[in-house]
Amino acid sequence: MSAVRSFDSLGYYERLTKAGVPEAQARVQVEVMQGIVHNYDEASHREFPSKGDLAETRTTLQQEIVAVRVELKQEIADVRTELQQEIVAVRVELKQEIADVRTELQQEIAAVRTELKQEIAAVRTELQQEIAETKHEILKWVVGAALAQTAVIVAIIGVCAAFFLQMH
Repeated sequence: MSAVRSFDSLGYYERLTKAGVPEAQARVQVEVMQGIVHNYDEASHREFPSKGDLAETRTTLQQEIVAVRVELKQEIADVRTELQQEIVAVRVELKQEIADVRTELQQEIAAVRTELKQEIAAVRTELQQEIAETKHEILKWVVGAALAQTAVIVAIIGVCAAFFLQMH
């Protein structure tokens, strides 16, 4: 119910006239008061929303919430898709890097293996040469010792023979 309907302008007029306010002045005051009440009533309608306004605002807000929810779900789905694609790309990249490292290491292992085989062969050759040289030296010593022993034996036999010959 509006404030204009609840304002008793006749009662207000009678109270003013009983209080000694001249009729012309009482009428002006009633008109002014009606204007004030009417302006207040209009202002209050502008400041306070009606039930229809509230229902409309509620509907608008609910629609906006639904729209934001749909938009956020789409953004989440887009981010999920982007991240999944990024994960796949990183996985492929890392697998390639692993394969490259594996190939490099296999090549290095093969190179080290070849190098070690060459070093082993070189050491084997050196040892065989040293063994051959040592055999040669040993053979020289054995032959020299055998000749020396033979010379000693021949000398002993010669001395023994001379001794026996002198004794006979």
